[in-house]
Amino acid sequence: MLYDPANHEPLTTDTWDADRARERIRAIVADADESFDRERLWPAQEWDVWQAAAPLKNLYVGASGVVWALDALRRRGLAETRIDLEGAALRTLELWRELPDYTQWEDLPSAPAAALLTGESGPLVVAWRLAPDR
Repeated sequence: MLYDPANHEPLTTDTWDADRARERIRAIVADADESFDRERLWPAQEWDVWQAAAPLKNLYVGASGVVWALDALRRRGLAETRIDLEGAALRTLELWRELPDYTQWEDLPSAPAAALLTGESGPLVVAWRLAPDR
């Protein structure tokens, strides 16, 4: 099945409410805070980890994307996280360098480390944004 309703929020007939949206954003951030582990980052769905090395660290579906999103929400004043985002970004990069996400793939692109969404460039750019260093 392409679409499983159990994996999505149901549609609603309620009108747009900015306060309700902000409340939901804060709840999502609180959930991210709760499920974060300094050593193992965030858990991933089984399907996302298929042919990948957990924990996922990439920008597309991994810790780099979560850190980037939490930082973006914080910078916009939409939600505060309890996570040390700089530390999480640097830990993500460290884990990437120990074991890249997609080392188990048989047919890697010719320059997988340069890929923004699934390669090392994602963890690098997020780490640089939060902890600029040459």
